[in-house]
Amino acid sequence: MEKNSDSKVPPELCANNCGFYGNPITNSMCSKCFKEKESEDAKLEASNPSQSRPCDHVHSIGVSSIQPRDRDVQLDLKHPLNDVDDAVVKAPHSSVKKTQTNKGRCFVCKSKVLLVKQTTNRCRCDKVFCDTHKFPDQHNCDFDFILRDRKELEKKNPKINDQPKGGRTFNRIL
Repeated sequence: MEKNSDSKVPPELCANNCGFYGNPITNSMCSKCFKEKESEDAKLEASNPSQSRPCDHVHSIGVSSIQPRDRDVQLDLKHPLNDVDDAVVKAPHSSVKKTQTNKGRCFVCKSKVLLVKQTTNRCRCDKVFCDTHKFPDQHNCDFDFILRDRKELEKKNPKINDQPKGGRTFNRIL
């Protein structure tokens, strides 16, 4: 059995002439140029979906299956535009909350927050802050503390029934 050490192929330079050596597996490009080319190809495919390959198989549909039956189809054309107008009006009023992607940095000033401080400086609005911005009034917190406190008080102090349960609270019957 022979070793393939005698048949060494000299390395080729990258096809993009970037100065690195290419690999025949990556079309004679270096790994960096190959990744860039793949990302460009993916962007082109995403931006031009009409240039995708056509469908290989096509099924024919009979005319009888396309025509709707009168008893199955009932259209309500009295107010067709009112539903659309409501949907359009409601869409702009929805508020978009910013989410914190890097929990290791302050949400306001982007300064680095230590791991221990990440747990202690986490606000009820699910964001992490540094020591200067950890209080709700310093970072314009959108969490409703008043509503939370009211619910907590309702749980801890249940309302006493207005109806007496008996004993001396009843009026004497004459």
